[in-house]
Amino acid sequence: MTMENIIYRKMLDDNSNQIFDLVKTSFDEYVRPDLTDEGTKEFFRAVHEMIFDKPVAHFIIVAEFANSIIGMIDIRDNNHVCLFYVAKEFHRKGIGRGLLEHAIAE
Repeated sequence: MTMENIIYRKMLDDNSNQIFDLVKTSFDEYVRPDLTDEGTKEFFRAVHEMIFDKPVAHFIIVAEFANSIIGMIDIRDNNHVCLFYVAKEFHRKGIGRGLLEHAIAE
C-alpha cells in the first residue's frame, strides 16, 4: 500500500453500512470498555443519525483503499470533529492526517 492508492472523498449513500461497520469495530475495541451500557447505547444512536440520516450541518470524508472504507471523519458546522476512525490495520500510515487535511480543505 502506498499513499497514492488511498482515495479521499465525501461519503456516498451506499457507503453508510461500511462506514458504520468501521466505527462499530473500532469503538468496540478502543472505547466500549470505558463506557456504561447506557453510554454505548447513546453513542450508537448518535452515530446512526450522523451516518444514515446525514444531518445538514454534517459532512463525512472517507478514506478508501481497494474499494474498502478504511477511515472516516465526520465534521459538524465546519468546525467540530464528531467522529474520527481509521481501521486498526491502517493505523500509523498517515490516513488520519489525510482525512483531517481533506476535511479542512472541504
